[in-house]
Amino acid sequence: MAPLLVLALAIALSSQQAARADDAVRSYDCKPLRPFFCRNIHVACSGRTRLPTAPFRVSIAGDLAKVEFEGPEPSGQGRVSGSGELVIRLDTNRSWIRIQPDGRYSHRVYWGNGAAMSQGSCTEAPAQ
Repeated sequence: MAPLLVLALAIALSSQQAARADDAVRSYDCKPLRPFFCRNIHVACSGRTRLPTAPFRVSIAGDLAKVEFEGPEPSGQGRVSGSGELVIRLDTNRSWIRIQPDGRYSHRVYWGNGAAMSQGSCTEAPAQ
């Protein structure tokens, strides 16, 4: 009976260590391509808005993300999903940020007049 208990304990500890490794904080500094959001960016910036964009930092631990904007957009937290690319859905609203493996990002925001998008690039940053 004792060998089975030791084996079960070893499996539980190794899965906890694996979970901790996945929870290591990764950070990205992101800079927008344009100083304003666009109504649509799928082909080019169409429908320039008056909403300003701003650089931001994304810190990810496990499936949780913290997004800190340098501009007027409120910082927030969200959930991370995706394989290969990161998709962060902010908890405060329907907005999301998608970071592709090559560092390009797209950011969608929703407000009273509709939706707008920005794009730019992210580089891995030292964790804080």
